Amino acid sequence: MKNKMQLVELFNNTDYKMLTFASFFDTDLIAKSAVITISSNDELLDFSLTSEKFGLLRWVNGEGVIECGKWDEERNEMDSVSVNDLLVEDVLKDLPNDDLKVFLKRALKAVSFSEILDIDFE
Repeated sequence: MKNKMQLVELFNNTDYKMLTFASFFDTDLIAKSAVITISSNDELLDFSLTSEKFGLLRWVNGEGVIECGKWDEERNEMDSVSVNDLLVEDVLKDLPNDDLKVFLKRALKAVSFSEILDIDFE
């Protein structure tokens, strides 16, 4: 059984802040995670999404999606839908902040992204 995704760590220094959201199985094994790095002036630097079911996606500002793949290359459901789309929907639907979901979805559509994240997590 999985818990709801929540902010589990906020690292903040003068150069950047890193937000880590996760949901866990009862055994403290991570089911889903989103790790988001934001510059000191609130611009998105990069983020990664992981799902126990669909794998890993990593996006870097200026490069776009640099890594995306399923843990197990065998696809047994919805073969017509990309792993990228499945993973994004699986992880982002469980983020606790709707504005953050929309922000990350917009970033995924771009290689370079200059919008400011105007959400206070502290």
